[in-house]
Amino acid sequence: MIKRWENRIEMDFSSMYDNNNHPSDIDLFFMGKTEKGEDILILGERKWRRKGLIFNGQKRLLEAFAKRYKDPCIILHITHSECWQNGDKSVDIGKCFVEEYYYSKIDDWVIPQHYTTVRDVIDKYRR
Repeated sequence: MIKRWENRIEMDFSSMYDNNNHPSDIDLFFMGKTEKGEDILILGERKWRRKGLIFNGQKRLLEAFAKRYKDPCIILHITHSECWQNGDKSVDIGKCFVEEYYYSKIDDWVIPQHYTTVRDVIDKYRR
């Protein structure tokens, strides 16, 4: 099913299923350098509303990608509350909440202990 809100179209991958596997999109892609000069890749999956879930298959896919990347890689689970149906026109991704993030150097998901935004994580791990 394709959902439409004003000029926004949701992508529908249902015709791409192959034994429960299907393509996935990436909502945020950022490359930079760490303080040590290493390349760093930051990917983000954006969900609507606090506690929006990343499906297990998508989470495993993103983790596998991060583990195979030669330099540090971070995967952000991002949530926001803006809604096009309510007339909101844009989402400031830098101010969105990070529910958790995967960091390839420790091979684990981190749950921030304090309110953390996408901008906070990017600033923490890059120079």
